[in-house]
Amino acid sequence: MGASGFTALGAAAQRRSLTILTNHSLLPLTDRPDLSVDGVGAQTASLYGDVVADPAHADVAVLRLRAPHGEQPGQTEPFLPPARGEKRLREILALLDGVPTVVCVNLERPAVLPEIAARAAALVADHGASDTALLDVAFGRARAEGRLPFELRYPTVPVEASPPDVPNGAGTTLFPCGHGLEI
Repeated sequence: MGASGFTALGAAAQRRSLTILTNHSLLPLTDRPDLSVDGVGAQTASLYGDVVADPAHADVAVLRLRAPHGEQPGQTEPFLPPARGEKRLREILALLDGVPTVVCVNLERPAVLPEIAARAAALVADHGASDTALLDVAFGRARAEGRLPFELRYPTVPVEASPPDVPNGAGTTLFPCGHGLEI
């Protein structure tokens, strides 16, 4: 198989690996909506919709975020820890309250993100997918088949009290291990 065959297989694997955590009747997107993007390349997004600078003028926003990195392996922390992210969290929540938003969270590790999950019109987890893969899934051009490889929990007190090697062990699970929706 040539290099282009491996590239195509890799792109297909990225699309399939995306995990739809929530969808409040937003996905799949249709037509060419006015898109506000943050963390997504505007040039790539322009292949799917008309990119606008001001979210207030958007039909849909697409926001990509990365899970935080803790001090210790296996540590789970709030998505945007207070010391580093209260202002950013307020900005994100204002966006989610103002325009239907597809939030894609890169989860290299578990994160605590109940506020974002509650307000996003659609929440997608990725483990290293391209903007094109995300938008292909969001617009129904590809099917996401991913499932969470770990649970996502509510705030950290129960997380710290539960055994790190027991899935769904805290009893305060936002999304259980294996969760994933089909659209």
